[in-house]
Amino acid sequence: MKQVTIRFAGNADDTTYFLKLGPMLQYSREREFHGGDEIVVQMQPTPEKTDCFDLTFADGQFAIEVPGEMFAIIREHSE
Repeated sequence: MKQVTIRFAGNADDTTYFLKLGPMLQYSREREFHGGDEIVVQMQPTPEKTDCFDLTFADGQFAIEVPGEMFAIIREHSE
């Protein structure tokens, strides 16, 4: 897993993303981001979906199968 800074696509005025936090059986938790938000995450490709990524946040929460079109990698951090 690599640590990266990502920026969500769009701008804060018209784009909002709600990422469901895993495991998938628990749909009550989610995290909200707006276009242009930047966050450092641990990222790895989703095994069977080549266009999606699993993201782990600094607090240990995670979101799985996040479409790559939702964000851009703007910086890779050394381990």
